[in-house]
Amino acid sequence: MWGEGCVCTLEFSLLFDAHNQVLHCTVYRAKGLRPTDIDGLADPFVRLQIIPSQSKLDKQRTRTVHKTLNPEFNEAVSFYGISDYDIAKRTLKMTVMDEDTHCNEPMGEIRIALKRLKPQQPSYANVYLEKPREDEEEDENSRGQILLALLYSDEHNALVVNIVRCVRLPSRENNGFPDPFVKVQIKPDSMRRRFKTSMKKKTLNPEYNEQYAFEVEPGDMAKKTIEVTVWDKDYSKTDSYLGGLALNMQSKGDRLRHWLDVVRNPNRRIERWHPLSNVVFVD
Repeated sequence: MWGEGCVCTLEFSLLFDAHNQVLHCTVYRAKGLRPTDIDGLADPFVRLQIIPSQSKLDKQRTRTVHKTLNPEFNEAVSFYGISDYDIAKRTLKMTVMDEDTHCNEPMGEIRIALKRLKPQQPSYANVYLEKPREDEEEDENSRGQILLALLYSDEHNALVVNIVRCVRLPSRENNGFPDPFVKVQIKPDSMRRRFKTSMKKKTLNPEYNEQYAFEVEPGDMAKKTIEVTVWDKDYSKTDSYLGGLALNMQSKGDRLRHWLDVVRNPNRRIERWHPLSNVVFVD
């Protein structure tokens, strides 16, 4: 159980078939999930992963159930090639995720030590979800995070975007450090305004503290989108895309909360960390 006023549960059953070396998992339902979109709902699915992972076969997922905080999954998935050694040493991680076009967001997780299972005996559970934790391998595959500060100025009728810093950006293919810079633009925009920060040399954790303003009438904020993308400067080829995000009224989770806080609190600087997505935005 985590989050203020949040009592989120996941109901499931597990069965280890030792004779055939198969772990069967049936996900029944989740209840009391946190709302993530503007309608106060979410689009949940469950990601199941045996950790530490040894292959792509160690990760599976259920289908997505749209527009609900109490999804009924009633879906069975199976992991094959699970040995007695796996049962003794590995863990099943089940994460309830909110599906999003730009970046699926973890809503809560549970971890079950497989050694607790008895062969050929089904185990049923209905448990509270805990706050998601990052695993080392997930951190290695992430696009990193960016710290943004937003403020809507009544005096200037402008949205002020401050690119503060990034952390844990992905390294180059040869494990070298990137030379990152950030682009920021507002859409729709007949002037096609786009700003670019300075470039920071050879770092995964660049600091910028650079600020840009977009003229926006107060009544138009609900129609606007801010897109922020991070790039690796390449002097001989095309710059490499490292990650990005979009904030608007159609965003979900922390991105939506950030945007709404800015719209509802003019003249107040609101700062928040966001994960970068591998989704490439089209001009």
